[in-house]
Amino acid sequence: MRQQSPGIATIQLLAAREFATLFKKVCSSTLEDAEEQRRLIEDVVKESVVIEWPRTFPGVFPDQAESELDFAPLIHRARNVVKCRTSHPTMRVKICAISESNEMMCPQVAETFYRASLVKLSGDTSDCKLRQIAGKMILTQREGIAATKSAEQSGAVVSAEGKLLCSQSSSHSQIMLFANKLSEPMVRTTTLKYENGVLCATFPEIVSFYVERNPSIPSLMGVTLNSMVDRRTLSTRYAIQVEVHINIDNRIIVTHTLVSHPFLIAITNDQTEPLLQSIFWHRLLNCDQQESSDYFPDKSQLDWGTLRQALRAFIKAQVPTARFLSDCELRHIQTMLLLPRILKCGSTNELQLLEINMFGTIERQERDLHEEMKRLRNRLLATSVLDTFLIER
Repeated sequence: MRQQSPGIATIQLLAAREFATLFKKVCSSTLEDAEEQRRLIEDVVKESVVIEWPRTFPGVFPDQAESELDFAPLIHRARNVVKCRTSHPTMRVKICAISESNEMMCPQVAETFYRASLVKLSGDTSDCKLRQIAGKMILTQREGIAATKSAEQSGAVVSAEGKLLCSQSSSHSQIMLFANKLSEPMVRTTTLKYENGVLCATFPEIVSFYVERNPSIPSLMGVTLNSMVDRRTLSTRYAIQVEVHINIDNRIIVTHTLVSHPFLIAITNDQTEPLLQSIFWHRLLNCDQQESSDYFPDKSQLDWGTLRQALRAFIKAQVPTARFLSDCELRHIQTMLLLPRILKCGSTNELQLLEINMFGTIERQERDLHEEMKRLRNRLLATSVLDTFLIER
């Protein structure tokens, strides 16, 4: 299950142009206070840093053969090998303020350094220094793609601590500040990379996950989670924390830290389904997963109107080329959900009360209980229940 955003080419490129224009304007402005101008440049660059999860789909728009969407994963599944047949998410960090077209008109970027870590999210902790490192990550390799080719294209490597590293520099730069300063000797430096004219770093097929029982046992490739509580509850939220270091013209050093969207980690395939159900239900209720229905009874039910909208778009959210469900298909799902309630009724009075709750009105009644159940089943297939009707998980 993934979080789908609009096409990157339509929204984020527009945002990149706005940031690039603002960056150019700030750099060319003549302020009396040079320190104030430096702070403005830093603020613009920091605000322009975004994390994307690009994925290409065919046939999304009629005028484009392929479209790139920002498709952030909600669940990462465990893998214990580097080489794999299935695809893994690709993460891209973009600095929208730094445009290739502005390279000659603005202070030039001498060096960039990116370091990504797996962190555990807890409460309202916004300070990156307080976020707990949750484990390690690896870069997987798709079958049929040469490892050297992939490494040369992205420049991404993995440190001994399981952090993803990427170092870039301009062809004119002679000083490598960040690799030495941050004590990351394993990093390899490549030239500055641009995607659609925007400075970026790409971490392809980035994450395999593995949970071990004891931190003293050598881990397999992937992420090592040391908390058995997190493994049992399946409710711990994780994110990828990215540190971005930018050397602008050897005069301005910009350091910024941001986190990706939150996600869960499924250790086995058996855990994927309950994780999906948990995410789906709690997001529809707009409540936190830690809010138990024992303490919040109102969190155990969801109105049909909200659930119907989610079901209508559910398949299209997974496969962008698919269509929305029709009203007829939604009524069939409605019948599948509510027919068991009808069959549990032991009298016509119970059926009458249920019909009022579902539809707000009562149609012509049958004397026989079984005939009355058939009538209500047919009504479910033909008519949508009230949007306010509550569905239990």
